Amino acid sequence: MIKTTDVYLLKLLDNNDDLSDSKKETLLYLWNIDFDKSLNKLFENRLISKSNEPKFTLPKLKIPEIKEILRKHSLKLSGNKSTLIERLLEEVTPSELKKDVSLFVYKPTKQGCQIIDEKKNIIFIIENHLLNGMPANVSLSVIESFASKNNINDPVELYVRFGDSVISEMYNTNDLWAPMGVAASISNFLIKQHNYELSLYYAVLSVYISLNNFVFNPYTNDLVGPFEASLIQRSCDLTEAPNNTIEKIADVIIEKFPLKNVDMLSEEKVKQAILAYAYKDTFKIEQLNKRYQRDPSPSNFMFTESDISDETINQNDVSMYQAETPQTDDHESSIENIPVDYGNTSCVNQKSLTITYILCIFLGIFGAHRYYVGKIPSAVVMTLITLLTFGFGVFVTVIWEIIDLFLIPSWIDEI
Repeated sequence: MIKTTDVYLLKLLDNNDDLSDSKKETLLYLWNIDFDKSLNKLFENRLISKSNEPKFTLPKLKIPEIKEILRKHSLKLSGNKSTLIERLLEEVTPSELKKDVSLFVYKPTKQGCQIIDEKKNIIFIIENHLLNGMPANVSLSVIESFASKNNINDPVELYVRFGDSVISEMYNTNDLWAPMGVAASISNFLIKQHNYELSLYYAVLSVYISLNNFVFNPYTNDLVGPFEASLIQRSCDLTEAPNNTIEKIADVIIEKFPLKNVDMLSEEKVKQAILAYAYKDTFKIEQLNKRYQRDPSPSNFMFTESDISDETINQNDVSMYQAETPQTDDHESSIENIPVDYGNTSCVNQKSLTITYILCIFLGIFGAHRYYVGKIPSAVVMTLITLLTFGFGVFVTVIWEIIDLFLIPSWIDEI
């Protein structure tokens, strides 16, 4: 039985693509296409045949090999590869060229070309790597079945409509990452297809789902992902859409995909957020991130809202408020509640003790050396030096402990 991936290999052969070893490894890795097995299967079903036609075999040769054939037939050697091949095809008969080129290529038969035409939509999906943005359980056979059921012949329409069905189905589940990724992938694809109006719709949809995902998923830290934000900004720039257009798109989306948590995000707040990201209003985006934030504690991901006011924040109001705020000379209000971590002084204490003990060890070694060479006449004196050395270390340790416990905290409190 012929699989869709086998038909994709048939299309590559029809395009006369260079199927090098690295290309074959890529096919095996991405699409599980075993070149030799697929090739045999295509032969068995009479979808390909061997051809030694010069128009197919000459492009497989390197330029020095082509020039050698040109010299043999006393033809000019100037020009690029395509010019040299065209000169050979015009000046030398096919029968002569077949003798000069002992190569053959695989080409689709008439039946193979018909299958390529029938599977063009799926081949388009493969060639443009459009499955990358789909959930893991989506396969080519699923897309092919969807196309057949809905009688879709255009590959762009197939991808958009299938993606839209995936979004509608998965939005009602607990996993909003998948529909958000699909909407962003469709928007990015449509930009490449220069369909900017429809791209804007899916860009707005991806931002809308991202906002809902933030409210619905306690493990999400960003209101809108960077990829989704860049897509809506780019689509908005390409379409030059005014505010009311984006608001109308948002209304359509909200009606089709109801808000996940109306207590946290109202329709008006969602529209304000979408407009802020669409027009890259940095100030409003910063205010949104401050307004909706999560508890940074790793054991508590509860959603907190520092400002639940529906009023929009005006930058002029903020600057006026800052100007009217009274400033005191000692700035006591700005630091009175800052906690002081006295434990940080322990690193100073540890360093000082390390230096002290190294010094004690050095003095002990020095005293032992002096005694060994006879510079210290008595063992009693040596014992006294040892006791004094370690006594000095204990004394310094006690002094540092007193400073660490009593003096350093009092100095910090006075600052």
